[in-house]
Parts: sequence; structure tokens; C-alpha cells
Amino acid sequence: MIEFRLPPATTFLHRALKTSILLTLSYIPVRAEVGEDRIVSEEFNDEQLEKAIFDFANDLNRGRYGLRPLLRPDATRIRKSLLSAWGMERSRVNVVTVIIDGYLIYIHELARKERLVKEIKIAFSSISEKGYLNDASIISVPMLNKLAPEFMEGIRILGGVYMGGSVPSSIRFSRMRLGVHTTCLGLMGLWASLFFADQKTEYYLFPSPETIKGRIAIESLRNNLENVIRTLKGRPFTSFWTALLLTVLLTASTPDPSRKLEIATLTKGKQRDDILQQSILLFTKPLAIFADKLDRYTRRKLINLSRRGLSLAEELGLSEASTEISRAIVLAIEGVIEPEEVSYHIARFTYLQSDLNFERAIGLMDQDVRNIVEAIIIARKGIENRN
Repeated sequence: MIEFRLPPATTFLHRALKTSILLTLSYIPVRAEVGEDRIVSEEFNDEQLEKAIFDFANDLNRGRYGLRPLLRPDATRIRKSLLSAWGMERSRVNVVTVIIDGYLIYIHELARKERLVKEIKIAFSSISEKGYLNDASIISVPMLNKLAPEFMEGIRILGGVYMGGSVPSSIRFSRMRLGVHTTCLGLMGLWASLFFADQKTEYYLFPSPETIKGRIAIESLRNNLENVIRTLKGRPFTSFWTALLLTVLLTASTPDPSRKLEIATLTKGKQRDDILQQSILLFTKPLAIFADKLDRYTRRKLINLSRRGLSLAEELGLSEASTEISRAIVLAIEGVIEPEEVSYHIARFTYLQSDLNFERAIGLMDQDVRNIVEAIIIARKGIENRN
């Protein structure tokens, strides 16, 4: 068995590393047991791991996952440590691209010498209050702001203000050290997960640390993450209701652990990024039952409506309509309103509008409404029977 030790589950670094490691393992593929502080996988060899990392990196470059993150102030730290060790510090293209290109060369040389798996085992064998020191002993990299944005220097921790005086040394992430593997895989995890960025904010989609535990189907997790990221990419997180409904619809009929995804939001400053919110879970069991029972043609129409509703470029008030319909469906499934009330909410944005173009843009017909109501009733009964 091969063990990957992880930072505390409350940290952004945990999310980036867990995502990257699970995605890498899904390319081999091997079975893995996921815990709060570690991932334990079946054994694999140098050739398998090298191919998995190369395939993952190629998919990142082809745009199969998220957007390439910008490092800004972290770029100087990278140039003086990792890129300097590789003799690439004068490169002027996007720093993340240079890092991943250099990493692929580095792991190829390790695999050629039959040292890749051995070095990965060492790099992730332990983490302490000083960081990944075993990895740092290979190539030392200062903790990057992009990988630990929740820790404002000695003041702000875990997304809130620390009220107990000086910050305990065990959680001074800004003073920790990373290494070649923890840095590169961490950045690949960010690249896979970033789905929207503007001048002020960045939005990431990660597997949920609190819910993805035990033996999981990592290929299903990869497919779900890739599918949702591809759909959300370029669209801001303008509506929780719409994103929640869209995610469960896109992951219908897959194992529950692989569907438990969450959104993290970063605010961008001149010198550093900071965590705004990192745990908006896009999954509930009642909604999962609804999505699984919904007629596939109606499901596709709701996916299209939700996708268009999250686009800033949409006209005809589709964003508002998508939000209201999504909200009504979720509230009905949770028992706040009756299933029949969903029919009225959808009608408000179709035939009650007396606008044929808008009705066509919504795309839901009478049969679709009946399918939605029936699936809501099944979902509610499923929860009632469990209780």
C-alpha cells in the first residue's frame, strides 16, 4: 500500500492536494481508501505513475478540467526555489505552465532511474507543523499563498479571526515548507478545480473533504468533477440553487461519495489571496434521489436551463427564471413547499408570460412539469421512509 499524508481537512491546501492525488490515481487506476488525514492506495509502479501524471497534465493543457491559475506574488517564490533548481528561472511564459512542464521532465528522469514511486512515498510520508519536510529536503519551496490563502500572517486562520492571541505554531501555514511534489501536485489540483475568475474573485470546485471518505470509486469521482467543471467553466457562482441543482443532475446515477462536490471562493488582493468561503456543498441526498428518478429527457432540459441561467451573457431573464425554478424544485424536495407549487413557478416563466420566445428558451413542456413533480414526490417519499 502507498500512503499520502494530508494537511488538516479545514485547509485549502488539503483540498488542492486531495483533488490532485485522487485524480492522478484515477488515471492508473487503483483502488484507494480516503480518510480525513490520508489517502491509502494500492501499490503501483514507476511506469504507471509517470503515465498517470503525464495524462493528467495533458488533460489540463487541453482544457478538460478548469482554468490555469495565476500565481502573482507567489511567482517570485517559485522562481527562486523550484524553477531555480531546474535552471528555468528565466522563463517568461505563464509560471504554472513552466512549473508543470518542468515537473514532467523531472518525473520522467526519476522514472527512468526507477526512483519515482520511492520519492513520492518519501515526499508524502509525513507532514508536521514545519510542513512537508521530507519533500522539502529534495527541493525546498516556501508555502505558497495560492495554496494556503486562509492564513493571514499571524492574524487570520481557517477563514476566521483567531481570538486567542498569537497563532499557535502548529497552524502557522505561512511558515511551512513544501517540496517539489507537494507544490507541483498542489498546483495541478488548483488548475483542475478553478472554474471562474475575474478581477476580484476565483471560484474552485473540489471533492468535499468532510464527505469523501472510505473506499470510493475514484474513476466516477474524476468523471463527475470533470463533467461539472466543464459545465461551470467560465460561469460565475451567481446562484446557489442553480449550481446545486445542476451538479446533482450532471452526476445522476453515480455513487453518492463521488457526487459530493463543494465550491470554495477566493478574494484576490495585491499581495495575497484570501479565502472568502470554502465549503458550499453542492449535494443533498433528497436531491440525488430526484435527479436519479427524473426522466432523462427532462433532466437534459433542466441541465440546459441551469447552464444558460449561470451565464452572464444570457438575455430574456433566463438567469432569474433558472434561479426561481431551481429554488422551487429544491424547496419542494426538502418539504418547504408542496410539489404542485413547482408547477406554478414553472408556469410563471412559460405560458403565463405570453411570450413564445421566452417559453421556447425555458424549454419545459407540460410533460416535463409532470415528470418533475413525480420525481419530487418520489424523492420526498424516499426521505420519509428513511426517517
